[in-house]
Amino acid sequence: MREPSFKWFLKKYVKALSRSGSTGVKTLVREAMSDNQRLREPLYLYAHLSGWVPALLSAISNDEALYREYSRIYEFYGDEAEKLISDLESGRGPMSREYFKVFSSYAAERSTRERENHMKSLIRERVLSLKQEKGLSNYRIFKALGLNPGNVNSYLKNNDVNKIGLNTARKIYSFVSEY
Repeated sequence: MREPSFKWFLKKYVKALSRSGSTGVKTLVREAMSDNQRLREPLYLYAHLSGWVPALLSAISNDEALYREYSRIYEFYGDEAEKLISDLESGRGPMSREYFKVFSSYAAERSTRERENHMKSLIRERVLSLKQEKGLSNYRIFKALGLNPGNVNSYLKNNDVNKIGLNTARKIYSFVSEY
């Protein structure tokens, strides 16, 4: 699995925060202006990275403070998404701390994935050692566990940790160690 981009994370985050489950700008703006205040910062960031800030600004009808906030940030960054992301990473820029919290959530999710991949790699090394000791084949492992042969082979032969999940790696390890 590829590392998720900040834009992908924001789309997922905005959709999760939205009461309607939508990613449509007009629907999200209506929610952000009424009763869903938590949607404001991720919505702007998502719109900025998607190139939809003009549409976002035109959809804001009766919330002058929100319009001014979004306009101020857009005037500062223009269409420079890289500078915006750089400032979020470094904790600088003309944004309130709520914007930085959104980026922190993304960074936490990204580092979790990195830790999981490291764990899967360590498990793989142990599995390969046990497999050799016990004379087990990859075929025996994926047949006994009912796993996808291509993914198991990719993981064990090529160290492609993105082909399986952490629970599957643990399942393989348990099987090999108890065999």
